[in-house]
Amino acid sequence: MAVRMRLGEMLLEQGILDQVTLDRALGLQKATGRKLGTVLMQEGLLSEEVLLDFLRRQLNVDVVTSADLVIDDAAWKRVSEDLIRKYTVLPLKIQGKELTLAMADPFNIVAIDDLRFATGCSRIKVVLAAERTLEAIIQERLKSPGLLKDILDNGELYRKALEMIDQNQVPDLPPEEVVEEPLSAHTIEVESESPPIISLVNFIFIEAFNRKASDIHVEPYQTVLRIRYRIDGVLYTILTPPPRLSMYIISRIKIMSGMDIAKRMVAQDGHLALKIKGENIHFRVSTLPTVYGEKCVLRLIRKQKMLEDVDALGFSPEVLARYKRVIRAAQGMVLFTGPTGSGKTTTLYASLNQINSPDINVVTLEDPVESTLYGINHVQIRHGFGLEFEDGLRAILRQDPDVIFVGEIRDGVVAEIAMQSAMTGHLVFSTLHANSTAETFERLADMGAEPFLISSTVLAVVAQRLLRRICPDCKAPHLPTPEEIEEFGLDAAYLEGGIFLKGQGCPQCMNTGYRGRIAAYEVLFMTPELRALVKQRAGAAMLRKAFVESGARTMLVDGLDKVRSGITTFQEVRRALVSGLDTE
Repeated sequence: MAVRMRLGEMLLEQGILDQVTLDRALGLQKATGRKLGTVLMQEGLLSEEVLLDFLRRQLNVDVVTSADLVIDDAAWKRVSEDLIRKYTVLPLKIQGKELTLAMADPFNIVAIDDLRFATGCSRIKVVLAAERTLEAIIQERLKSPGLLKDILDNGELYRKALEMIDQNQVPDLPPEEVVEEPLSAHTIEVESESPPIISLVNFIFIEAFNRKASDIHVEPYQTVLRIRYRIDGVLYTILTPPPRLSMYIISRIKIMSGMDIAKRMVAQDGHLALKIKGENIHFRVSTLPTVYGEKCVLRLIRKQKMLEDVDALGFSPEVLARYKRVIRAAQGMVLFTGPTGSGKTTTLYASLNQINSPDINVVTLEDPVESTLYGINHVQIRHGFGLEFEDGLRAILRQDPDVIFVGEIRDGVVAEIAMQSAMTGHLVFSTLHANSTAETFERLADMGAEPFLISSTVLAVVAQRLLRRICPDCKAPHLPTPEEIEEFGLDAAYLEGGIFLKGQGCPQCMNTGYRGRIAAYEVLFMTPELRALVKQRAGAAMLRKAFVESGARTMLVDGLDKVRSGITTFQEVRRALVSGLDTE
């Protein structure tokens, strides 16, 4: 009681409080049983800095403010929750047999003795912190259930999370810019750099790598934070940490990606590179403000996956042989079509890798550059800096190229330049958004491309979709059902000798029955008949009819052949190929 009165007297002497205010605070202190300094802070009569300064002079001890309370996880795990709550103590650091604690009452000998005995530390170093600050931090950390607590408790998982990621691959935080909310941003930055958040984010990255995810979704909602992985084209909910961690997790990712953590009301894009288990992984990062906070999506780009061999992509033998001849043509255009996530980029990179050699000059123009191949010149589109697709393509033509890859034909100008290039001694690869091979020609015509240019330059159009592979660890025989036979019009010749399988579900495939993917292809090779139809401005239906009547292999036929070979299932063909496609 005497100590508390001396604090009050010091505050009166310095003119910080008057007698009336001090009497009121003492009354509240008596009613609540709290320390006088805590009551004064709660009532807004005293700041943390002023209180600690008076206590430092009064008690002659070291003090720490909330900004300096950095907690080491090894120290935190050494002290039990019961003792932390009982004595309002915050373990800060442990070095050998010395434990540093932050306490509101540094002269509580009973507490110090209990902590010395419980922790096995022969030396206890105590620093003074405001009781209210300690209570807030302790409450926040002790109400962290779920995965975050598991990471802190599970030393092996925590150690692996830190060791498996090469932190030298993480870009440094860029210089500070003018921010919208500097105080808030500073707090978030400090929290997002705390070891528990680092560990949690690392764990999210490592799990995505281990599960072969293509995307990570971090989505805040009113009552839950949902973290989902896209695995083999399907989204799965993996974690649901407390929603209050959303801001810190997103901020940690934004710091690693070189984004501005203070700007939370605008969409941002970034990039980060990590080395996980010896493999270089690139993450394309995008944030979007939603009602409950920022949603973050990370696309995983694995260079090793991009370099698949053309022979392993899924082309049928007869199509593959012809395709290999086409991509080695001296000039012309090869177009790839399909929705986002259909594997076009993988096919394109495998094709470029197939023809890449020291005696040709290959240049790509991409947005973004998802991977790099030795011997190929990759050019990144720079929006707003005079390097759009149109400008870049014109510049590339002055670089003596043999093969050009244009990331996407988005308008008539780029289409015309690309086709003119294909007519003048260059082999051009590009992608186009169309639903099928036949519709590609209509799409080019809608952009304003002349029919004679289209018919003269296009060598082949490749359309594809991705089918999930049956899990090799839980595959089992499957007898086609009468419904499947009727739905797909299967005849006896198709059924005879087929290897029909189905996944039963196991831990390796997350009980889905599928693991990995393979492409179903449809390749339209230009023929004199098809060139004539394109020149006549024939519609997609007529082109499709001529393509099928020529005996060409449709995407549906290719998918059903992969079912017959025991690679995928009728269910996958129905999901990916039947809905929205012409199934003639």
